[in-house]
Amino acid sequence: MDFINRIWGVVMKENWKKRMKKITALAVAFSSLTVNVAFAAVDWQENCADFDIYMTSFENLYEVSYLSGEQYESYYESNLSRGLYVLLVNGGFVPDVKVLLEEHSGRIFVPADVLVSTLDLTLSGGKERSYQLKKGEKAVSLSYQEGTVDFMGDTLYVPLRETIEALGGEVGYIPDFLRDLCNEAEHWTPPVRVLTIELPNAEQTKISSAEGVEKILELSEEEYQNVRNYLQETNRTFDESNRNYDPKKIINTGKRLGRFYVYQLEGFEGLPVFVNRYTGEVYSMKPGLPFVNMSQGFPNLSWLYQ
Repeated sequence: MDFINRIWGVVMKENWKKRMKKITALAVAFSSLTVNVAFAAVDWQENCADFDIYMTSFENLYEVSYLSGEQYESYYESNLSRGLYVLLVNGGFVPDVKVLLEEHSGRIFVPADVLVSTLDLTLSGGKERSYQLKKGEKAVSLSYQEGTVDFMGDTLYVPLRETIEALGGEVGYIPDFLRDLCNEAEHWTPPVRVLTIELPNAEQTKISSAEGVEKILELSEEEYQNVRNYLQETNRTFDESNRNYDPKKIINTGKRLGRFYVYQLEGFEGLPVFVNRYTGEVYSMKPGLPFVNMSQGFPNLSWLYQ
């Protein structure tokens, strides 16, 4: 029990720090009829989608690890009756985002400070809890009385889809990462629900999905050689337990995860491969301890043959 208490002590301490920052920001918002609010920066980087979700030794407690700069940080999630929500903004993972789900409409609300910080928006607030979010020349007005904003404690929440689309962006939603992207129709872990926001600051050159296949092929053939080398070093060959495969059989699923095209390698459909349509970077789900993950590079298939 002491170990559990220490874990939750750290979690509650960090949550309290975040809440105090938000209280300060909201105090500024209510101090004048129309002001610009400067929220605390979110730990986020465009096109950095690395994250891992692990089970822990405790029931209904999950560890989420993510790349922050050059090192990995972690936080914990629990009581996931509605699933575990993951947010990718412009190809970058945003950690520890709590969402609100409006029961009667199914609308998803997200913290306004997350959008302000990651998308370089301007938020102005007035009396009677009315607000405006602005990106360049585009703006969206939101009001508590009209039901287009909500609060969780002192945190201002705004409807995700209608806010982003009004500002010229796109919102995507994957209800269940393992089912919808990894072909696992049945699994006993909570659904990992991925929300994606695309609202780039400038027009960027896109690669085609066909060009994405070409980027994957080279990496696939390199990993196939790694598999062959490992089997040779351990005096083994492909057999019924360690099946051979064709590294060139890349399948374009036609699905999208935000700015990522989604592909599969025949025979390993449970390990999707992602290509960033702006940068060409390759990410994938890799076999190992995390039950859901995205990290740079092609799946480490040689690990499966050990």
